[in-house]
Amino acid sequence: MSSTNNQSGAFVRGEDFTCDKVVLNEPFVFEPRNEPGKQVWVCKVKYLHEEHGESDLFIRTPEGIVSNFGFSTYRVDDNVTYSLPLTVRCNDEKYSKNIEKFFEELKRFDEMAIKHAIKYSDLFLSDKANDAIDKKMEKHEDLSDKEQLEKRATEVEDAIRYAYRSVVSEKKVKGGKKGDKYPASTVPKFYADKKTGKISVNLYHGSRNPIVNPTAEQMLNALPPHSNPVPILQLKCWKVNDSWGCKLQVHESIYVPKTKKKNVPKGFNNLYNDIHEDSEEDVEEDVEAVVEAAAEEDSKLDVATDSDNESESGSNLEVEDSDED
Repeated sequence: MSSTNNQSGAFVRGEDFTCDKVVLNEPFVFEPRNEPGKQVWVCKVKYLHEEHGESDLFIRTPEGIVSNFGFSTYRVDDNVTYSLPLTVRCNDEKYSKNIEKFFEELKRFDEMAIKHAIKYSDLFLSDKANDAIDKKMEKHEDLSDKEQLEKRATEVEDAIRYAYRSVVSEKKVKGGKKGDKYPASTVPKFYADKKTGKISVNLYHGSRNPIVNPTAEQMLNALPPHSNPVPILQLKCWKVNDSWGCKLQVHESIYVPKTKKKNVPKGFNNLYNDIHEDSEEDVEEDVEAVVEAAAEEDSKLDVATDSDNESESGSNLEVEDSDED
């Protein structure tokens, strides 16, 4: 079974996720009724489920995925961002193929998003970027109409790629050989209440009974470095000023099996082997049970998140989600 219901619709299992079923809607800008003069940019990411039809894209990560750094905090002045860095490397070879496939599909999505943005470049690029392209094209008035179209298409693609912030990162190794890169990684974000600091998620820490809206301290305790979380993620597009991109956001539920740690080595490239207190079968059954339990709850987190995100300010043209780094 490739997809399952959650509070907001259906989610796809990470091992079954494919870009062939992803639908990127045409972006649009609207003015909220209760906020005259404000503009909100929206580009929805949908998924075609065999059982449930088209709905917002939610993904349950493949089992065995590793968070090398665990629950992470990024602070700038009074603004705090919480995230969960995930890497393609894992502790158990039996999970590696599913995790590698998951990251390959996310990289395919990055390229898919760029091609989509090229098609609707006027709505993805800022006025400043479009003006810069127009100015560059003034230098090529001697070209034929066909050559001008080709030159402009190249300039647009370059501007789109330059402004894009990808879902998957493959950073170059400083001081390494040409072409050397760190393992692919992605950094899903959490939504947190700015007043209380509590995080809008149901945390299942080795239990079928969740901690609702946990504190940062509770998240740190449940998600130390080298932990193996199983979150449900939503894939979204965002745009702020001269930048745009796509991101994963932890949505509604995250399951973390309780583990014993044995001789945990230090360093990004060193991973340890988890020894589960429960048997492998029990852990897999717990994951399924948690997903089913989460689906039965009457959660309103998604509505609250979208409402609060749309009220955030940062520029004249607002975005549905603007908590990128």
